Amino acid sequence: MIYINNLESDITDHCNLKCENCSHHSPFIKKGEYDVEEFERDIKAFSKYVNSEWYKLLGGEPLLNKKLQLYIDTIKRYNISKKIAIFTNGVLLEKVDKQVLESVDCISVSIYPTRYKADIQAIVRELRSQIKTTFLVNEVNTFEQQDFLQENTDKKLLSHIWDNCKIKLECNAIYRGYFSKCMTSFRKKEFLKKFNVHANLDPNIFGCAIHQEDFKRRFLEYYYSNKMLDTCRWCTGSSGKDIQHSQVASNYVPSNSITEIINIDRKININDPQFCKPSIITRTLNVKSFVDIDGIHHKNDAK
Repeated sequence: MIYINNLESDITDHCNLKCENCSHHSPFIKKGEYDVEEFERDIKAFSKYVNSEWYKLLGGEPLLNKKLQLYIDTIKRYNISKKIAIFTNGVLLEKVDKQVLESVDCISVSIYPTRYKADIQAIVRELRSQIKTTFLVNEVNTFEQQDFLQENTDKKLLSHIWDNCKIKLECNAIYRGYFSKCMTSFRKKEFLKKFNVHANLDPNIFGCAIHQEDFKRRFLEYYYSNKMLDTCRWCTGSSGKDIQHSQVASNYVPSNSITEIINIDRKININDPQFCKPSIITRTLNVKSFVDIDGIHHKNDAK
């Protein structure tokens, strides 16, 4: 069995907020859900080879999904992860059955400077007194700019973005038959099309198909490869400039060029404990073995 730290899935594509610079592009893609039956097929197949410490359910806004409990039950049924977390903006917390909230280990609430802020803070305080689930609250006042409309072809800049991208470490995603190091990759094509940019982006370019033959070998090759994803040409990774949080205006258009929104001085220190925890495996092309979250040594048997 291969053990990694993080897995995640967007179980709802859309959101009840329209945050400008949303990293999952929710304001710009059509409404939809990761069908719970397809989710189970993917989890069942994937869990035969890979398990994780945490499984994160996100969106969009995951609390919009009326079948939330079924996704949680599926993760537990196939023992794919030790712990489950829900990431939410908190607006709908009061409307969710408390039994659903109690069935996960952690609820991470991102509170944005909207008219709901005070209400969400009060709801979280009340829920903390009623259920045992851990609540993590993060007040978010700024977003990192990520999107632009003109393809980045600067090899030096692309290397900088890839080398300093924390997303590839923290956001390993299962979504509609694929595993990818970056959940954002799955939405990039639809986002660009919204602004009449037609990029040739296929999941096979930036992900690993779950249901094709020889999955374990292909997964290890993909997971440990230091090759940047094809979608990186359309993203600042973790190197975008900070911008004050706001909701998308009707006339919103992303920046044209990456040079308008890149912060070239923003770098990640891989020796910083925040980005190099013992349970997060740094991916390098020539790794021959690795230690999982339980301290067990595994051989990287990718050929």
